[in-house]
Amino acid sequence: MAEEETSARQRGSGLEYGHYLIPRDNALRPGPERVQAFVAALVTQGYLAATGSPALQRLKFTDSNWSEAAAKTGATLLRSRIDFKGVTVPLDAATVGALGAIDYRLLFPIRTAWTGGLKLPLDQSAPARRGEDGPGYDIEVHSLRDYVHISSDMVGSFPTADPALRPIACKVSGTNLRYAAPRIDNMFDRIGDRIHHTCPTCSTIFRPQERNVRVTDGWTGDASTLAGGATYRFAVLIDCGTSIPEQRPYVTPEFKSLCEQALGVPLYEVGTSY
Repeated sequence: MAEEETSARQRGSGLEYGHYLIPRDNALRPGPERVQAFVAALVTQGYLAATGSPALQRLKFTDSNWSEAAAKTGATLLRSRIDFKGVTVPLDAATVGALGAIDYRLLFPIRTAWTGGLKLPLDQSAPARRGEDGPGYDIEVHSLRDYVHISSDMVGSFPTADPALRPIACKVSGTNLRYAAPRIDNMFDRIGDRIHHTCPTCSTIFRPQERNVRVTDGWTGDASTLAGGATYRFAVLIDCGTSIPEQRPYVTPEFKSLCEQALGVPLYEVGTSY
């Protein structure tokens, strides 16, 4: 019990864990056709279950509205907290055409990977606490016009001159670029803050990779700096939920290479508790 309590403290105050793949150019946002190719590649290589497949029929879905929407098709497309629907896997032309310039979240619930016979995206040398159905996680795709800005015990925020107000200032105009998304639009249920991609005062593009944040390893306590932190307009998330890995996880080389090739962008990884 003492060892488990120590491990939990090392991972920060959060009780859940998410592992992100983010474009090295944080401003990049691959288009709908790239996302369609990415999802198709994950199906072909055995990371996702296709609509109507035996693997999908063997997966178990939670009783949340978002997960239930995916039970028949394998995926849920969210455009807000209340605007969501199940979509086919791989993505069909109608779904791809609907993405366009909107903010969206694609959710692929995979809470029973072994039952579905699916490959694991995280290094199996760092297994999650698991039941008879295998590690629990979801794969998600996040795509937005502005940036999502994540900060936690494991991933810091950008340095600021006013810790109370926590502004993120445009380097040209000094305008505060941080804002809170309206709750009804915030389909990213654990993430509150956004950052303008383009300064509303002078139209300068904000580039997170030009600023460093402090990152703490939740397993060893080691600290380092990371350009851009966990700030993105596009990301692939492996959401482990409460199935927190016992060791520091990494995406497998095969999964990372597949993501980079299908999306056409180099990616870096960062994990956070929440």
